[in-house]
Amino acid sequence: MNRVFELNPVLVKEIRQAQRGKVFPLALIGTVSVALLSCLMFAISEGHSSHDRSLGPAIFQSVYWLLSGALLLLVPFQAFVSMGAEWDDNTFELLILSNLKPAQILGGKIFAAMTQALLLFATFLPFVAVAFLMQGVGVVTLALILVLTLIASLILITGAVALSTLTRKRFLRVLLMILLALGLVMIVGASMEIASDLIRRPDTIDESEFWLVLIQFVIFFGFVGVLAFFMSCNMLAHEEENRSSNVRILVSLALLFYLIAMAFNARWPSVSIPRDAVFGVTTLIMFLLGAVCAMFCFEPERLGRRVLSTVPKNPRVAFFVAPWFPGGGNGVIFLLLHLTVLVCGALFIANWPGHRLTSYRSSGSDSLLSGGGYSMLAGLLYVLLYTLFTIGVLYRWASTARRRYSLRVATLCSPLFYLLVPAAFGLLVGNWAWQDMQHIGNPGELIGDSGRGHFSENGYVVVLVLAAFIGLMMNAGRMLGALESIRAASKARVAREKEEAKVTGELAGETGGEVTDA
Repeated sequence: MNRVFELNPVLVKEIRQAQRGKVFPLALIGTVSVALLSCLMFAISEGHSSHDRSLGPAIFQSVYWLLSGALLLLVPFQAFVSMGAEWDDNTFELLILSNLKPAQILGGKIFAAMTQALLLFATFLPFVAVAFLMQGVGVVTLALILVLTLIASLILITGAVALSTLTRKRFLRVLLMILLALGLVMIVGASMEIASDLIRRPDTIDESEFWLVLIQFVIFFGFVGVLAFFMSCNMLAHEEENRSSNVRILVSLALLFYLIAMAFNARWPSVSIPRDAVFGVTTLIMFLLGAVCAMFCFEPERLGRRVLSTVPKNPRVAFFVAPWFPGGGNGVIFLLLHLTVLVCGALFIANWPGHRLTSYRSSGSDSLLSGGGYSMLAGLLYVLLYTLFTIGVLYRWASTARRRYSLRVATLCSPLFYLLVPAAFGLLVGNWAWQDMQHIGNPGELIGDSGRGHFSENGYVVVLVLAAFIGLMMNAGRMLGALESIRAASKARVAREKEEAKVTGELAGETGGEVTDA
């Protein structure tokens, strides 16, 4: 146990601060007191009016809103504030000087917050036991709700800490704090609805489809939590470190998991997934992929010294793994590669031989793209517009870290630019259609029109294909340069190791073979 604490000194610091502070003790005493009073008042009021019905569900719901508020709102919010305090108190530089790695710093913050969550969880267990003893709710249902709440708390803590690492400016952190609080309040409300639904219909947990969906949701949000952790580690790491490959690998694994899950659901005997759902969800995933890759595509092209030492010595292997190495050009290759995999995977799943999805083809058509496929292609064109074209125009100004950060934000906001600028121009010239967002900048126009079978007849397609081609040409030089730098780094590593082996052999010959590694 002492060794664990030695490996996580931030955990020890956070726990000591929590013990000496007033926020956590007051929150713990306050929530438990309110829970106790609510249970007593509820038991007294209900005990006089109804003696023949089970009071367990009502007691549990009266307590669970406090438990979910503590675990899903209070603790993640406190984790966000704790990470932000490192910037306000100017103590983050001290943590860096102590040779702590970003993963250790963030891990200490997350483990400390999770320790507080477990303490709150333990104090509420007696109230949960009372709800079970009052009958009306099963132990399996209670255990499932509590376990899911703990998992959600861990993911939210990780996300809150990652959100706090995005900026060190006080104004932006206050804005993120407000957005986080609003999001956590909505999550608490959603958790109350889910818990109430499970209590009202406990037979739901006996269905295999429920566990199938639940496991996939847990794995998906687990991926999100791990991705947030690694992205926050990258925000704290030095620029010479490889701050991109781990995130790219996780994105690839997440997309692979999505395709496998979609195919598995489509083959499950009792699950019915229409073709338009396969294509529609894939379109949404493509837009999310474009937003993530906007971060990759503005990375510096120069590979750091520590990155160069990890390039494979085999040039062919280095060529194939290039999309997962840092660099803006490699980021563009990464985006195009994964968009291709997503589109091909969706087409294969929707047209699987002997698959029940074939019964959902629209108007009896046998086209591979029927039933939503053309809408997916329309979404693909808009993703290429928002990423390739926008990045190709803006990247020439990405000379400093601050500019790259600003350009990433501008790229993420580019859909609003394409949506609002034509509408404003329509207002000036009196074009009512453009004022009503009926223009090429509105993706809903082409996607909706494609869903009605008018993809090839829409004139927007030609303009979007041309914009995507121009964006591809503007980024072609970067992609070729990135591949060439990977190939050169691979050859340089081989030559360097040969030279080191030659020098070592010469030294061994001069000293009679008594040369050892430093």
